[in-house]
Amino acid sequence: MIHYKCPKCDSTLNFSNSLAGQAEKCPACGESVRIPNPPLSEPTSEKENITKIDAAKRQMNEAIRLFFERRDSISIHTLAAAAAQILADLCKAKGVFSPLRGADLIRKERRKEWLRALKASENFFKHARRDPDAMHEFNMGLTEGILFDAAQMYGALTGRHTYAAGVFQLWLFVKDPEILLECEQTKTLLKQLSRLNVAPDNWQFFRDMLTMKRHLPPGFLEMLKFE
Repeated sequence: MIHYKCPKCDSTLNFSNSLAGQAEKCPACGESVRIPNPPLSEPTSEKENITKIDAAKRQMNEAIRLFFERRDSISIHTLAAAAAQILADLCKAKGVFSPLRGADLIRKERRKEWLRALKASENFFKHARRDPDAMHEFNMGLTEGILFDAAQMYGALTGRHTYAAGVFQLWLFVKDPEILLECEQTKTLLKQLSRLNVAPDNWQFFRDMLTMKRHLPPGFLEMLKFE
């Protein structure tokens, strides 16, 4: 369980771990609160029924959290890839395609780079039956591509983005704004990013966003619909 105090009335609120990152109303005062992530030391002990989309969401959100905490890169990659695989299968079943795999905000030439990155390490991390002695040159950029793809597929399937996915995408656009297509929407966003004046390796800044000590820019909130 997640135990959290309402910032308005100081009531103690209890939420299921599965609600982390979502907005809920305080039953005491009606204030809208964003539910924080559970502490790293608190694995869930609850029995729960979970859907494929919920499993992918939680894997993706946890991978993003570990990414900004600069944890083990292979563990982050494995979680991200597992989420992306579930989401890709769900997209295929529903006839939905992520903007990354189609068009939308990403330049065509950069999209090809992302797709090559998404496939590069797939077989190596999937099994070892055929190549038990294989070596792999791992690049964390692959994980960034997979996380972005997962965030886009989740948004395409549900019509909403998780807060963690929003923070990750903001970081990605700060790091590499040239992947965005030029349109009024992205021009507004790029202006806001320039006003932030933050470097992509300022990990504390983005960790503060992830824990809601800082807020996402208004234009970014308008561009992505959040849960």
